[in-house]
Amino acid sequence: MVHLAEQLAHGLDTVYNLSSPALAHLVRQCTDTFADWFEAVPMPLMVTDYWGNIYEVNQAAAAVFHMRSQWLVRKPLVVFVPLQDHYAFRILLHHLMQGEPQKWEGHLQPRWGPPLSVTLAAAALPLTYSVIPRLLWLTRETPS
Repeated sequence: MVHLAEQLAHGLDTVYNLSSPALAHLVRQCTDTFADWFEAVPMPLMVTDYWGNIYEVNQAAAAVFHMRSQWLVRKPLVVFVPLQDHYAFRILLHHLMQGEPQKWEGHLQPRWGPPLSVTLAAAALPLTYSVIPRLLWLTRETPS
């Protein structure tokens, strides 16, 4: 335990002693690594704010909605939830705002085609990744 605390203290000292350009480079590297990982995951992933507005979406998720990822950004996720599932989806968001990871079975309506039966798993991302609270969503199609 002491060894771990020493490593953490050394890591914090290193970060605090970095010059601004070096720190900017380190942040850029971490951001690029996350972006690469996010895109490489073959499962549909999205990042939203607590109100369900989409901020990031990987290509697998864009394929679920039959849209390009850049067209999904800034859209509320609820517009892809059929009207009969809106209330349940809003309850899901409420629980997520309380910091409780959630799993939801419902439907998503892609841009075209029939609604899809899906299981959504979502959890809050730690605030260290963003100043604004964010939710990470994993989407899986389920048999109808």
